[in-house]
Amino acid sequence: MEEYLSNLEQDLSDKKLDDFWVMCDDSDFKAIKKSKSEVKKILKEKAESYKNKKIANIRLFFNKKGLNNQDWIFAVKITIYEINENGNIDTTSNSTWGVYIRYSEEELNKNKFKVNALEKLVKKVAAKKLTSNMIVGINYSDI
Repeated sequence: MEEYLSNLEQDLSDKKLDDFWVMCDDSDFKAIKKSKSEVKKILKEKAESYKNKKIANIRLFFNKKGLNNQDWIFAVKITIYEINENGNIDTTSNSTWGVYIRYSEEELNKNKFKVNALEKLVKKVAAKKLTSNMIVGINYSDI
C-alpha cells in the first residue's frame, strides 16, 4: 500500500492534480491548474461569463503515517464556492460548502482512487447531495 500511495501521490503531483479547480456548471470536467489568486483574477476579468456560477477547489491529501496507526491514509477535499455578480469567489457560509472524504487503508484497497470519479463527486457536492464537516470529514465507507 505504501508503494501505491507513493506512486499515486507522484502521479497526481506530476499532472498537477493534487490541488486544482473546476467549473461546476460546465458540461465538461476540465481541470484548471492555476493558483487561487490566478483563478480569482480570471473570474474577475470575465465576471459577466462567470457570475452566478459555481467553482470547485479539489485538494488531495496523503497521510502515510496512517498506515502505522490505522488512521486515514488518503483524503479528498472538495470545496464549492458561488461566484458573485462581480466575478468574486463568495466565501460566506451560505455560499460555500463541501465534503472532506477520508480513506482508510482497507477502503482504498477496495476502492482504488480514480481521477475520473471526482467528476461525479463534484456534481453531487455542487448539488448539495453530499456534504460534510470540512474539518472532521467523513469516512469513504460512510458515503
